Amino acid sequence: MPRPRLTRVNQAVPQTVGPLGRALAAAFTEGDFLSDGLAHSVSSDTAQQDKWTAARLEYKTAQAILELEAWVAIPADAPFPDDEVFPGAVMLLAPPGVEAGDGNAKNAWYAAYKEATPAETQKIYDQLLTELADLENAAVPGGAKATYHIDFIGTPPVARKQGLASALLRHVLDRADRDKVIATLVTQTAGNEAYYTRFGFKTQLQRQLTVNGETGTIWYMVYTPGTQPSYPKDEEEEEDDDDAEAQAFVARTGTVGHDHGHDHDHSHGGGCC
Repeated sequence: MPRPRLTRVNQAVPQTVGPLGRALAAAFTEGDFLSDGLAHSVSSDTAQQDKWTAARLEYKTAQAILELEAWVAIPADAPFPDDEVFPGAVMLLAPPGVEAGDGNAKNAWYAAYKEATPAETQKIYDQLLTELADLENAAVPGGAKATYHIDFIGTPPVARKQGLASALLRHVLDRADRDKVIATLVTQTAGNEAYYTRFGFKTQLQRQLTVNGETGTIWYMVYTPGTQPSYPKDEEEEEDDDDAEAQAFVARTGTVGHDHGHDHDHSHGGGCC
């Protein structure tokens, strides 16, 4: 099976931020007690909860594009989309030595997120971030600043079982191997913990957390360079540098580059906050 097409998104515009943020929101709908706890603190109305979740993930997507890295994967035979429904996987990645700051604090997505966030929700969110920072520092002394840290990775239901998230993971782990730098992520379900183990991640620490009455387990996982399991060579193919559809997508949405990943199976969502 041809490997999925990977593209890094490098411009925060409505044609990229909206579809990718909504794709992540659709991915995090099963077993995500952190997002559920936060959303329930916003309102008892599910429409308001969904609106807040979309605003938060669109803001996180814009932040990654502007300050970190945002990557997408779509099936090899699919056209690069620029419509309301994004049929692929999304990954927000913090590479070594790069942190998100306040450089984008005045962009439209940040403003929409802040407007949609009640004071009590922000208080709960800030407490959660403190607890997650404590977990990170316990799992990786000095925190994740010197690692490839996967903030979010997810595939909406419509795009699952095509190896898209696997391709994004392989891309990160190939870079970790090349640079001899560990990769890290956080997940919230036993199924995803088992899934990431297949790629060479190991649970460094796990802890129970409660967010606005929602309780669950957090797994902090670490990948050591050079420990990727092997994969069949017939999954490889040459990169097509003359990809007219990809270049048209670049022209429309401000993305740059395209790469190929490795085809595996899955995925739901991983990472947080």
